[in-house]
Amino acid sequence: MHPSPGPARALGPLPVEGGFDPATGLRGREMRHTNRASRLALRAAEFALHDAGLTDAHAKSTGVAGSTAVVVSTNLGSADSVCEAADTIAREGFRGLSPLKLPQTSSNVITGWVAIGHGLRGPNLTVCNGTVIGLDALAWARNLIVAGRTEAAVVVSVEPAPGNAAGRFGRQ
Repeated sequence: MHPSPGPARALGPLPVEGGFDPATGLRGREMRHTNRASRLALRAAEFALHDAGLTDAHAKSTGVAGSTAVVVSTNLGSADSVCEAADTIAREGFRGLSPLKLPQTSSNVITGWVAIGHGLRGPNLTVCNGTVIGLDALAWARNLIVAGRTEAAVVVSVEPAPGNAAGRFGRQ
């Protein structure tokens, strides 16, 4: 078991060269077919799973991966993808949509990428309910463990950077 990291470590630099850049550890399809929120969640889960001792030196899941839940909290995680799809339809019609990009418009795509990317086969849940989503995600993870549905849970809260969607909602 690792000692509690405390707020200083949580706010300090991550123990990887280059800091918290989702591109530093993601290659291939994870970069091509995921939105920014999914890439951030994949990287955050990687560190959380490692710190919990649930991955080996090669970042492969060990131990209770078969029963580890994924709970993601996000309000606008896939909103940029939705806006891009709407813009494409407006410009080119529905035939302009890529079948590889359209799944990114679903709010639960982030949870799916974390589960697939880390081989986690427990329950998957996405919480999208306003300002308390982080606390609700923790509560849902606890409930899954207490109910015996899972042995462990990785909880990720992620929102996209200001961009296409944020501008549409009046934030810059």
